[in-house]
Amino acid sequence: MEFTFDKDIYICNGSNCKFGGTQEALKEWMLKEFEEQNIGKFNCINRCHENFAFFYKGKAYSARTEKRFLEIIKTK
Repeated sequence: MEFTFDKDIYICNGSNCKFGGTQEALKEWMLKEFEEQNIGKFNCINRCHENFAFFYKGKAYSARTEKRFLEIIKTK
């Protein structure tokens, strides 16, 4: 089965990230740069040890600050 990436960016929705309280801030940062309909969800992207996890242009990242998030999306 092949996965079709139909969104620009994906936020991790795994239990560690979801209940870790980090994804709300990350979602706010995403909404400043992407339209809501272009933000998808992944069940887990295996960055549980860091939280603030997202998937962008074929790679998984973590960004603990908005500054780091912007660095990633502007340079990748």
